[in-house]
Amino acid sequence: MNVELITMDADAARAAYRDYRTAVRQRHNAEDAEIAQGYKEIAKGHPLINLVDALDVAGLDEKGYPRIAIARASLQTVWCTVYTGAIAFHDDEYYSQYATRKYIRVPTTTPGYCRSVSAVVPIVPPALRPKDKLSNYFILFEPVWKKAPNPDPLLLKRLNRFTFAVLAQWDLTPVELMVLQGRVQA
Repeated sequence: MNVELITMDADAARAAYRDYRTAVRQRHNAEDAEIAQGYKEIAKGHPLINLVDALDVAGLDEKGYPRIAIARASLQTVWCTVYTGAIAFHDDEYYSQYATRKYIRVPTTTPGYCRSVSAVVPIVPPALRPKDKLSNYFILFEPVWKKAPNPDPLLLKRLNRFTFAVLAQWDLTPVELMVLQGRVQA
């Protein structure tokens, strides 16, 4: 998958994190806290992704659907609704803009009519699974709409609305892809 990663030297990231952490303690500011969290993740070796930029760079396929998708890591299927000015990734067929925990809505310059499609969400291998709930994490992947996913997803941790830390990247094995294909046929 070709997405732009935001990285920097770990020592410089630690120094920037300390500066922002001090600023947040002295005068709490939500944006400073988000920036500090970003530097902290970079210092741990986790590059960052801006979802808006990643979707813009990836673009849309010939049918007008995005070439990359994002879903909660705990989901088996993600739905995508493309409409004027935005793309929404949600956990069921019926998208509701009021169920904010159930979707990620990204502003885009998409053309004008509403359409939805689904894709199978890749599984996270046991060795890469976080210790806490998978529903706290996201997977960014190249979907094959209405079919099993391409085999190179990213495990993400959300930092703010459109910024995510990359915790892991892996290739799905042929066995994992075969099992995921069973989701499509079920």
